[in-house]
Amino acid sequence: MPTSRGLRLTGLALSALLVTSGFGMGGPAYAADAAPGAGAAASPGAVTGPAATATPMAAATKAATKKAAARKAAAKKAAVKKAAAKKKAAAKKKAAAKKKAAAKRAAAKKAAAAKKAAAKKAAAKTPVPVTPFHMPFVCGQSWTGSTRSHHSPSAHSIDFNAPNDLGQPVVASAPGRVITSNNTSTSGYGRYVVLEHGNGETTVYAHLQHAHVVVGTWVDQGALIGQLGTSGNSSGPHLHYEQKVGKTVVAPWLNRAKYVYGTSTSTNCVDVPLAGTIFEGDGAQVAVFRRDAGGQVHVRRADGKTRLLSVGQAYDEPILGDWTGEGLQSVGSFAPATRRFTLPGEAGFFSITFGQRGDRPVAGDWNGDGVWEVGVHRPATSTFVLRSASGSTTSIKLGKPGDLPVTGDWDGDGLTDVGVFDRATATFTLRTRAAKPVTTTVRHGVAGDIPLAADWDGDGLTDVGTWTPANATFSKRVVTAPKAAPRVQTVRYGRAR
Repeated sequence: MPTSRGLRLTGLALSALLVTSGFGMGGPAYAADAAPGAGAAASPGAVTGPAATATPMAAATKAATKKAAARKAAAKKAAVKKAAAKKKAAAKKKAAAKKKAAAKRAAAKKAAAAKKAAAKKAAAKTPVPVTPFHMPFVCGQSWTGSTRSHHSPSAHSIDFNAPNDLGQPVVASAPGRVITSNNTSTSGYGRYVVLEHGNGETTVYAHLQHAHVVVGTWVDQGALIGQLGTSGNSSGPHLHYEQKVGKTVVAPWLNRAKYVYGTSTSTNCVDVPLAGTIFEGDGAQVAVFRRDAGGQVHVRRADGKTRLLSVGQAYDEPILGDWTGEGLQSVGSFAPATRRFTLPGEAGFFSITFGQRGDRPVAGDWNGDGVWEVGVHRPATSTFVLRSASGSTTSIKLGKPGDLPVTGDWDGDGLTDVGVFDRATATFTLRTRAAKPVTTTVRHGVAGDIPLAADWDGDGLTDVGTWTPANATFSKRVVTAPKAAPRVQTVRYGRAR
């Protein structure tokens, strides 16, 4: 019926309205819906109340939740992936850094090994000096040697120091010829000396306060060549010392052993040969001046025993002469640093200052009055300068630069004559001082010997002789008559080198 149908539709509309208004099954009952006989029955299968309203919302919520969960899971997965990638990158970076560091260490190790091998190879190639060098200081003194990696010109150089070392004597570490003597430089080595020892070997003594030798001089081992200073490129007093083979500074050897840097004691304790009529008897005696702290002359007597005579310092030069005219010779000394002769006289010791830098002392009876006077030999020009008692001088040139001087009465006229010795050829050149001088040559000894002259047999004529450092042997050449064949007498005395 139209009315009933319209009421039903109205009820359904109202029900829908109630649902959309949030009223449920337990809400108020409306007359149009609840009136008996109204004919407004629910359709089979129709959903009413909360169930009908919850389904769309739950689905939407579930979908949203699921979507949010998916987004969260995706974000988490992305974060995990990102963290894993970051961790992997960090691990890769760390591994690369570790590999790089390991490679760097390996390269450094390889370079160090190569450097060590090169140094070892270079050391193996570095020549060992043939010359038996000793410390360039007085026997018995202790000195500390040091070096550094940037030591100029070579780490093989030695800087020597000792307490209160400024001005201390510097002596030759081996026999040699002076090839450089600079006594004025204010840069580099400063004042320095270079000695040539043969076999292409040289030694350098630098930053000296004074150099006391000149070019051309042959100096014996232990002889004074200068005084320690701080000249040139120097930050304080010390001796800069080098051993060279050719142009190369080599690892130093001292006392026949490779030098160990640090503190050590000088064994530069050589003997210097002498000969003269020191005691009464049949002929001259042999003697040695020992370059040690004692500064003593050891004289061999006829019975083979030794008598000791004190004289000067270890770095002075000994000299024999008859200073009083009594017919016997006494020991005096010559200080190269001051050119001062210290001689024994009747009233005690007296001194004479004579000569110039680099001169070597000589003595003789220049005027035949029986009393000896001093003189010098100038190695650079091989010139004798003979000083009289009054101070006047006489000059005689003989030989060549580097020859060693000797004096003696070669012709028996009472005047002391002069002579020189060439160490390379073991040849004496002897010159008389007569009105018409006569020059003769005599070969005696072997190369490298040190010359001597004395009246070996007491006949009034001076004969020559030599001393061989290697075996400490005196070789006396005795001539008994002008045309007689010479005979040679040998005696071992002193310390061999």
